[in-house]
Amino acid sequence: MHSDMDILTRTLGLPQSIEVATVARDEDSAAVEATLAYTDGFVRDTVSSLMPMSWGARGGYTATFTDGVLEATSTMGFDGKPTGTVTAYTTDGVHELQLPPADQYTAMTDHVLAVRGEADNQITPASTIDALKLTLDIDRTLSR
Repeated sequence: MHSDMDILTRTLGLPQSIEVATVARDEDSAAVEATLAYTDGFVRDTVSSLMPMSWGARGGYTATFTDGVLEATSTMGFDGKPTGTVTAYTTDGVHELQLPPADQYTAMTDHVLAVRGEADNQITPASTIDALKLTLDIDRTLSR
Protein backbone atom coordinates (compact mmCIF):
# COMPACT_ATOMS: atom_id res chain seq x y z
CA MET A 1 0.00 0.00 0.00
CA HIS A 2 2.85 2.41 0.77
CA SER A 3 4.16 2.23 -2.81
CA ASP A 4 0.66 3.16 -3.99
CA MET A 5 0.77 6.18 -1.67
CA ASP A 6 3.99 7.32 -3.36
CA ILE A 7 2.40 7.16 -6.82
CA LEU A 8 -0.84 8.79 -5.65
CA THR A 9 0.76 11.70 -3.81
CA ARG A 10 3.14 12.37 -6.70
CA THR A 11 0.28 12.54 -9.20
CA LEU A 12 -2.67 13.80 -7.13
CA GLY A 13 -1.15 15.34 -4.01
CA LEU A 14 -2.51 14.78 -0.54
CA PRO A 15 -6.22 13.96 -0.25
CA GLN A 16 -8.76 16.23 1.39
CA SER A 17 -10.01 13.41 3.60
CA ILE A 18 -9.30 9.76 4.42
CA GLU A 19 -11.64 6.95 5.45
CA VAL A 20 -10.29 3.53 6.39
CA ALA A 21 -11.97 0.15 6.79
CA THR A 22 -10.21 -2.93 8.08
CA VAL A 23 -10.77 -6.48 9.20
CA ALA A 24 -8.13 -8.41 11.13
CA ARG A 25 -7.63 -12.12 11.69
CA ASP A 26 -4.90 -11.58 14.30
CA GLU A 27 -2.04 -9.15 15.05
CA ASP A 28 -0.19 -10.10 11.85
CA SER A 29 -2.98 -10.57 9.28
CA ALA A 30 -5.51 -8.02 8.07
CA ALA A 31 -7.17 -6.42 5.09
CA VAL A 32 -7.19 -2.63 4.77
CA GLU A 33 -9.10 -0.36 2.40
CA ALA A 34 -8.41 3.36 2.40
CA THR A 35 -10.71 5.78 0.57
CA LEU A 36 -8.99 9.06 -0.30
CA ALA A 37 -11.18 12.00 -1.32
CA TYR A 38 -9.96 14.65 -3.79
CA THR A 39 -11.72 17.69 -5.28
CA ASP A 40 -12.62 15.95 -8.56
CA GLY A 41 -12.60 12.30 -7.55
CA PHE A 42 -11.61 9.66 -5.05
CA VAL A 43 -9.24 6.72 -4.73
CA ARG A 44 -9.84 3.33 -3.10
CA ASP A 45 -6.62 1.57 -2.17
CA THR A 46 -6.62 -1.96 -0.76
CA VAL A 47 -4.16 -4.46 0.57
CA SER A 48 -4.72 -7.81 2.27
CA SER A 49 -2.69 -10.48 4.01
CA LEU A 50 -5.71 -12.63 4.85
CA MET A 51 -5.50 -14.96 1.86
CA PRO A 52 -3.68 -18.30 1.81
CA MET A 53 -0.02 -18.33 0.75
CA SER A 54 -0.92 -19.60 -2.74
CA TRP A 55 -2.82 -16.32 -3.30
CA GLY A 56 0.40 -14.37 -2.78
CA ALA A 57 0.42 -10.67 -1.99
CA ARG A 58 -1.97 -8.42 -3.89
CA GLY A 59 -2.86 -4.78 -3.78
CA GLY A 60 -3.85 -1.87 -5.91
CA TYR A 61 -6.06 1.14 -6.23
CA THR A 62 -8.98 2.50 -8.21
CA ALA A 63 -8.91 6.24 -8.86
CA THR A 64 -12.30 7.57 -9.98
CA PHE A 65 -12.60 11.00 -11.61
CA THR A 66 -15.31 12.95 -13.39
CA ASP A 67 -13.96 11.90 -16.81
CA GLY A 68 -12.60 8.42 -16.19
CA VAL A 69 -11.15 5.75 -13.94
CA LEU A 70 -7.62 4.44 -13.43
CA GLU A 71 -7.27 0.97 -11.98
CA ALA A 72 -3.91 -0.37 -10.84
CA THR A 73 -3.24 -3.88 -9.59
CA SER A 74 -0.08 -5.52 -8.41
CA THR A 75 0.61 -9.08 -7.35
CA MET A 76 3.50 -11.05 -6.01
CA GLY A 77 2.45 -14.60 -6.62
CA PHE A 78 3.40 -17.67 -4.66
CA ASP A 79 5.86 -18.38 -7.50
CA GLY A 80 7.71 -15.09 -6.77
CA LYS A 81 6.86 -13.60 -10.17
CA PRO A 82 5.35 -10.12 -9.84
CA THR A 83 2.73 -8.68 -12.15
CA GLY A 84 1.28 -5.22 -12.44
CA THR A 85 -1.26 -3.51 -14.64
CA VAL A 86 -2.71 -0.03 -14.95
CA THR A 87 -5.91 0.32 -16.96
CA ALA A 88 -7.58 3.59 -17.99
CA TYR A 89 -11.34 3.67 -18.53
CA THR A 90 -12.58 6.76 -20.40
CA THR A 91 -15.29 7.71 -22.89
CA ASP A 92 -12.79 6.61 -25.57
CA GLY A 93 -12.85 3.06 -24.21
CA VAL A 94 -10.61 0.80 -22.15
CA HIS A 95 -6.85 1.14 -22.49
CA GLU A 96 -4.27 -0.91 -20.64
CA LEU A 97 -1.23 1.28 -20.15
CA GLN A 98 2.01 -0.30 -21.23
CA LEU A 99 4.30 -0.54 -18.22
CA PRO A 100 8.02 -1.07 -18.54
CA PRO A 101 9.04 -4.60 -17.56
CA ALA A 102 10.13 -4.79 -13.93
CA ASP A 103 10.82 -7.29 -11.24
CA GLN A 104 11.89 -7.03 -7.62
CA TYR A 105 15.51 -7.90 -8.39
CA THR A 106 15.88 -5.30 -11.14
CA ALA A 107 14.16 -2.70 -8.97
CA MET A 108 16.56 -3.37 -6.08
CA THR A 109 19.59 -3.27 -8.38
CA ASP A 110 18.40 0.03 -9.90
CA HIS A 111 17.84 1.42 -6.40
CA VAL A 112 21.35 0.49 -5.25
CA LEU A 113 22.88 2.04 -8.39
CA ALA A 114 20.88 5.23 -7.83
CA VAL A 115 21.96 5.43 -4.18
CA ARG A 116 25.57 5.02 -5.30
CA GLY A 117 25.11 7.84 -7.83
CA GLU A 118 25.56 5.51 -10.80
CA ALA A 119 22.00 5.91 -12.14
CA ASP A 120 19.20 8.49 -12.13
CA ASN A 121 16.92 8.35 -9.11
CA GLN A 122 13.45 9.91 -9.12
CA ILE A 123 13.09 9.35 -5.40
CA THR A 124 14.54 11.97 -3.08
CA PRO A 125 13.98 12.55 0.63
CA ALA A 126 11.74 15.52 -0.22
CA SER A 127 9.69 13.52 -2.73
CA THR A 128 8.75 10.93 -0.12
CA ILE A 129 7.40 13.28 2.56
CA ASP A 130 3.80 13.40 1.27
CA ALA A 131 3.66 9.61 0.78
CA LEU A 132 5.05 9.07 4.27
CA LYS A 133 2.55 11.57 5.74
CA LEU A 134 -0.35 9.84 3.99
CA THR A 135 0.84 6.39 5.07
CA LEU A 136 1.15 7.57 8.69
CA ASP A 137 -2.29 9.24 8.53
CA ILE A 138 -3.80 5.92 7.42
CA ASP A 139 -1.87 4.06 10.13
CA ARG A 140 -3.11 6.51 12.80
CA THR A 141 -6.67 6.00 11.57
CA LEU A 142 -6.22 2.23 11.96
CA SER A 143 -4.78 2.65 15.44
CA ARG A 144 -7.86 4.46 16.82
